[in-house]
Amino acid sequence: MDMSRIFSVLWKSKWLVATGLVVAVLAAITSGFRIENGSMEPRAERSFTAATLVMLSGAGIPLYQAESAGQAQANGATAPREQNLSKAAVMFAYIISGTPIRDDVTGKIGPLADAESIDAVQRTTQPSGSERFPGRLDLPIIEIHGTAATPERAVQLVDTATASFHGYVTQQQESAKLSPAARVALADIQDAKVTENDVSNTLAPLIAVGLGTFLAFIALIFILDNARRNGAAGFRRSTKEPTRSPARHVPDDATMSPGPVEADGAGHGRDDVLEPVSR
Repeated sequence: MDMSRIFSVLWKSKWLVATGLVVAVLAAITSGFRIENGSMEPRAERSFTAATLVMLSGAGIPLYQAESAGQAQANGATAPREQNLSKAAVMFAYIISGTPIRDDVTGKIGPLADAESIDAVQRTTQPSGSERFPGRLDLPIIEIHGTAATPERAVQLVDTATASFHGYVTQQQESAKLSPAARVALADIQDAKVTENDVSNTLAPLIAVGLGTFLAFIALIFILDNARRNGAAGFRRSTKEPTRSPARHVPDDATMSPGPVEADGAGHGRDDVLEPVSR
């Protein structure tokens, strides 16, 4: 079928084309959105992550002090060895992502849903960077994450996890009977910051449903046009063919045999009358 024929068929059925376009748009919107609380909400699953930042410090590693005063050592005593807080941040990230913090969080705000999670990572990038693409820095800073289907729930998860982490560290320090000068100090340097995760492409399903519905209407137009053309062609052929009388059918099981002899006026018999006789 050439292009002129295609456009001609579509133009003749322009109202059906317009109807298909409207139905396709409605089908796409219906498949991608739902009405909830008087507003249209996407049907695609959404995920949000809230993050807080906790910095590790200590009396022996003061952040705002340029130098430390020297300490006199007794005979035979060695100077205290300072903890590498950057390496400690990695271990603390594992603790936050582990069972103790998770159990404490679920005990306070209830069990986690399938799409919810709590974890932590050590920061390796500048403040504007993301740990999805780690950098090369080695910082004593922990980023705690709470992921959920709504921003409110994500903030609740991360705030509860941060508080549980503070309590867990204090409990461990008390159990070890550490002096205040030997303890790791935790400082929250960023409140919960929420970002939406890229879970799925909401535009692709809308395009697929809308385009599929519109193409179905286009196919229906050509099917109806083809049926109409075939019907018209068959009608023209039937009007041109001459009418033929049906041939007389003779049964296969019948044979011709002489009928009863009839006498003519002269008294002579006639045997030229034949009648079919069944076998």
